[in-house]
Amino acid sequence: FGSRGPINEELAYSFYIDGERADGYRDGTDLNRHNYSAALSYQPSERLKATFSVDGGINDAPRYFGTPLFNGKLDKKLLRSNFNVKDSVVSYDDRIWRAKFEAQLSDDIRLTSETYHITTDRHWRNAEAASYNSASEIKRGDFLEILHDQTQTGSRVDLAINGKLGTLNSHTTVGIDWYKTRLLHGNNSPYRSPVSTVNPYYPDLGY
Repeated sequence: FGSRGPINEELAYSFYIDGERADGYRDGTDLNRHNYSAALSYQPSERLKATFSVDGGINDAPRYFGTPLFNGKLDKKLLRSNFNVKDSVVSYDDRIWRAKFEAQLSDDIRLTSETYHITTDRHWRNAEAASYNSASEIKRGDFLEILHDQTQTGSRVDLAINGKLGTLNSHTTVGIDWYKTRLLHGNNSPYRSPVSTVNPYYPDLGY
């Protein structure tokens, strides 16, 4: 769902939201997604404009990493099976805030500045490998958990100049870009896998 349009002669808005929920074909492949976007623009004259916006999403993704083959063949009884752990997680919570300013300083000179702030909060916890030990036993591996918490603040300024180079038209752009990033990252590397086996047809997935 979305909408956009003028508020008055100087202000305009836009916003958009969407959502999706699904149970998934296999166990553990349900998903829940919410995304949004909003902006407010202020233009007091033809030569000056400011836009403030935010975009983001909160997404819980499916946690399925494949079904093993036995003697090179897929057992059709396992088409809906998932051998990941019960408390598996694949989640993302991301957003970016922006403030953009545009100024036409003259007919040939344009200044653009954009400042932004990004936050991301991501989490993975899964058993990402499965293979047959025997016809009645599946071995799981690649047990991992990763936490990714990051913020980034930055700004970019561009100056665009139109002119002449002899008899030729020229366009020159100069700018500066800076940012500061903070990352908190945790994981269980080197991802040593405990011994974990499950029955293919009556799996006790554990945590």
